[in-house]
Amino acid sequence: MKIWKNLYKSLKLLNRYTIPSFQTETFPEVDDFVFVHWVDANSSSEWCEISKAKKTKLSICLSTGWLISKNSTEVTLMSDLTWEDDGSIKEGGNTTTIPMSNVIQINKLKLKLE
Repeated sequence: MKIWKNLYKSLKLLNRYTIPSFQTETFPEVDDFVFVHWVDANSSSEWCEISKAKKTKLSICLSTGWLISKNSTEVTLMSDLTWEDDGSIKEGGNTTTIPMSNVIQINKLKLKLE
């Protein structure tokens, strides 16, 4: 029964939080939300027949996030953002930097936030 009381307390605490307004103007360092399809190495540490190893293909990957940087050599995404007390966004986490030579395509997503 104590577990349920603690859970109930935790849920009541969550109700104290409000989600900050989400405006792209509040984080100018970030561009669009994107899907990046890219190619990566495929490896295995298992023993296998050489004929099977010769059939190994590259992995096609999908990474999603906020586009924070793109140039001729690399693209960097950030999946998580956090708000400061003043409502601005200065920090984020879960970044992925992908070599442009591995990128198949980048698609911008139109987000409708309610």
